[in-house]
Amino acid sequence: LVRGRRVPPPPSTSTLQATTMCYFLIGRNSSDRTKVSCWIRSVRSADSTVTRVQEWYVVDEAARLSGIRLTFQRARLGTAANEDDALGIAEVVYKKYHGRKVWGDGRKAVEEGFGEFESTREVMAKYPWFGVLFREVLKNSLWPKKHLANSLAEIDTAKAVHMGSALSLSIASNSTAEAGVAEWIGRFPALVELRSEFPIFELVTKAIAQKLLIEAPWGQKFRVVLGALLSTSDAISDLFVILYFYEQGDLGLARLNLALVVTSLALQLILGIMNNMKTVNWKKNTTFEVVLTLLFMKPALEAYRVSKGANILEGQFVSPLDEAMFTKCIEMFAEAIPSLCLQIYALLTRSEKPFVMILSVMMSTSTIAYSSSLISYDKDVSPQTRITQPWNYGYILPSPKSRVFAFTGMMIVSSMQVLSKAMMIATLALIGTNVLRLFFFLEVCLYMFFKIFHRDFWYWFPLNLAGSIFVSLLVRFIELFIFDFTALIHLRHPYQMGGAAWIGMLVWSQVSVYMVIYYYDNSTDFKEPSADFLYTAAMCLNVTWFAGILLFSANIDSRYFNTFYTLATAKTNCQRIFTDGKTDESRIMALEDNYFLWRDIEDDLEVFVKEGWEKWKDQSWFDEKVWLARLPKDFRVRCGLEMTSTTNTSFGSDIEDKASRDRVLSGRSLRLPPRSTILNRFVKSIPKIPTTLSSIDSERSRKWSVTGAFFRGESASSEREGP
Repeated sequence: LVRGRRVPPPPSTSTLQATTMCYFLIGRNSSDRTKVSCWIRSVRSADSTVTRVQEWYVVDEAARLSGIRLTFQRARLGTAANEDDALGIAEVVYKKYHGRKVWGDGRKAVEEGFGEFESTREVMAKYPWFGVLFREVLKNSLWPKKHLANSLAEIDTAKAVHMGSALSLSIASNSTAEAGVAEWIGRFPALVELRSEFPIFELVTKAIAQKLLIEAPWGQKFRVVLGALLSTSDAISDLFVILYFYEQGDLGLARLNLALVVTSLALQLILGIMNNMKTVNWKKNTTFEVVLTLLFMKPALEAYRVSKGANILEGQFVSPLDEAMFTKCIEMFAEAIPSLCLQIYALLTRSEKPFVMILSVMMSTSTIAYSSSLISYDKDVSPQTRITQPWNYGYILPSPKSRVFAFTGMMIVSSMQVLSKAMMIATLALIGTNVLRLFFFLEVCLYMFFKIFHRDFWYWFPLNLAGSIFVSLLVRFIELFIFDFTALIHLRHPYQMGGAAWIGMLVWSQVSVYMVIYYYDNSTDFKEPSADFLYTAAMCLNVTWFAGILLFSANIDSRYFNTFYTLATAKTNCQRIFTDGKTDESRIMALEDNYFLWRDIEDDLEVFVKEGWEKWKDQSWFDEKVWLARLPKDFRVRCGLEMTSTTNTSFGSDIEDKASRDRVLSGRSLRLPPRSTILNRFVKSIPKIPTTLSSIDSERSRKWSVTGAFFRGESASSEREGP
């Protein structure tokens, strides 16, 4: 008998493999049986030989292994501690703090938790206020705190209380816990010194901050609820407007609004399916994406992923942060902005102003302004983007007060921009649809001519020639459309519009409003709306827009002003990532871009990859399969890299050899693969789902078995059933 239960029958090979696999799946810090139970149910669905008794065996074994791991974590020194150890420390401290019996014993509970681990005992022995610091962190108060310039040697208990209570506000003003911790440490020189002396301090802080972000009402819950509320409210208000148009007999406007909603959903479905079709659990992932998209809950899901700090999965081509950005752009491009223009057109041409339409205009404006501002904010405060491209990201200051004012300024600018532009489009529609088409055609042609003349046409997606041409044309049109209506600050990035095009189109967007009203006044006989009313509305919107620009400019880092008018292109930015990168992790990001952007430094990249590939395999940030799939075939051959048959190739590998790509770039070859070839590649790219657990790669199973034997105290060379 084991704990009063009957010993299960000898486990099968699949159960033994599952037992050792659990070590990797639940993480070194976790002892939660629920995670293992959920995972083993998926194993049972794939392998019917796994019974409920064997499931109990696996869960119990995994829990025992978790206890063994915690024992090793307690004894591990600070110099050898890693992120997994920090998660274990944070779990113990968090539980002790919230499980104390007396409210005033917060410091004692925190110190008891840290005292169980050798790595944090070293810190407390040298700095007695360390427990007080984290007691204030766990109190989770949002009161703003002033900056302290004291060094580490000058910190006492009172200053530790001041610094610890400032973390929650830093987390609340950032999209991820990692970004909040980086901002918090950067605000206090003493914490920068502490991080340099004891790296475990930052790792533990990140783990605790992630828990605060998830469980605090102002953190992840607020972002998810707000995103879901805005998206759902906008969808409901649009549906009410569609019903209103039907009741009034305006079938054309009703059907056009409905078509916009359906188009937005369709584009979001395409993005979700394409991003998950090559993942391991692609059926489950795509089904989940489809259901939430149809329920208008995809923005809430992406807000949850971004705030949780989710990483990109194997087989995905964009990260959760980029996917959230693309989804917001799709919502604005395909539904929110066109629907807003139609509703303002209806308001201008009707004597009665129904409340439901005014409410829908307000909801659409708020959603567009919030989404566009959040795109720029999240991209700038992300630690990864600031490390990879510090010359483009970092204009948002670390002060919470400055961040609130900067975000408010972005909201004001975006809302005024979309209202003035929508009013201009409605005015052009009153003049005539041909004039409206001509205006858009000339604006798009002017922008495309600038991008081609500036040699900045290619978009950064790593695609083949046909895909690069199609996506570049599509994205350039979409980014121009979105900027016209939102003045999206992120589009100043060289990968998007670029600083020069951004500032030029910003000025043009305001001047063109008055030009259209002047033409309307002199070429039509309409009395409603009057030109005076349009001039007055445009002036009010323009003054408020300019006030938002001033508010934003006064609360950002002035060193980044040049990024709003720079002539830098995507090619120069890609090459700068490689040449100016401080670490291999940041320099290799140049290979994530389109081949046409890093073609000029291909030889330098080849030397860089050859010298660092083997040592990168031991780094946590490097996934060999993912990077092999991203590299073109001829580049892999030149670097002497082999690719397994199970690894999916990237879209960019269609241009197989350097000579072919040179012919493409010189214009001597523009032949595209036949449809049958494209279809075959698409079918082959769909991953095969293993039907049983025993179909796992034998070499990987052998490693799992050896690891499981080590943690059970057995000999790694002992004979075992199965691989």
